Amino acid sequence: MDGRVVLLTGAGSGIGAATALAFADRGWTVYATDVETPLPDAVRAHCRTLELDVTDPEQCRAVVDRILSATGRLDCLVNNAGYAVAGAIEDVDEIGRAHV
Repeated sequence: MDGRVVLLTGAGSGIGAATALAFADRGWTVYATDVETPLPDAVRAHCRTLELDVTDPEQCRAVVDRILSATGRLDCLVNNAGYAVAGAIEDVDEIGRAHV
């Protein structure tokens, strides 16, 4: 996978961090992002890390533009960011705010 570039959201812990490291172990250039920075030491050691709040469209565009400017490509997006909201889907808007 030499030269491949992946953008991974929600890489600050758990499945996101493990996925970022798995891509890095396979030779991908990994842009690991999370709303909270800094990311864990292991992720920072093997990935390029950026702050990203996926609910902010301007910040999303800026991160993608930065990656494209630096690498000239983006081969994969792993959109892992998220959190749980209890309740019916009808009571949650497009960015996860409950309206009950």
